[in-house]
Amino acid sequence: MGTTEKDVAQPEEEWMSHRMWGELTRLANTSPEFSSLPDDIVKDTKSWKAIYDSSTPQKAALPGRYHKSTSGEGDLSPFQQLLLLRCLRPDKVLPACNDFVESTMVGPSRPT
Repeated sequence: MGTTEKDVAQPEEEWMSHRMWGELTRLANTSPEFSSLPDDIVKDTKSWKAIYDSSTPQKAALPGRYHKSTSGEGDLSPFQQLLLLRCLRPDKVLPACNDFVESTMVGPSRPT
């Protein structure tokens, strides 16, 4: 069956494919943290396009409440940020997974 899409009209943005929008709206129905994601993207497409255009979106600060502060605190866990990145830039999931595993296994205070 699968997850249904949240009913929010896709912004008319050249960079945003129908598939990407479908994945973002389905993600909005998976967890309360993502419930307003489509609306947030519609309200600030410029900031989201900057993530999409970035050569290293997995290292970029996400817009709005999706931003993870340097202290490691934010509305999204590192895994949830991976889920969001997968919708926006699936080509960058592998390097983001490598970063995720490294930070989870090694941790910020342990030597490499």
